[in-house]
Amino acid sequence: MDISAQMLIFATVVERGSISAAARTIGQTPSAVSKQIGLLEDQVHYRLLNRTRTGVSPTQEGQEFYEKCKAMAEKFREAEALIL
Repeated sequence: MDISAQMLIFATVVERGSISAAARTIGQTPSAVSKQIGLLEDQVHYRLLNRTRTGVSPTQEGQEFYEKCKAMAEKFREAEALIL
């Protein structure tokens, strides 16, 4: 999976508040989503999420990164709407 797809997954995780909820939204397993988030964190060299038993929340760096990912996701949806 490329980094842009991982960024879209990351945005979904932050918006849904948990890896499981994001996985249900995008039709993947929680372990697959978690793996992609881990790979993204390795790529950017920052921990992006604080993980707890009850869900996830972005770190300070993660919140800033989320804002960029959110903007990218919105642009993607706009482009997708043009062709659907």
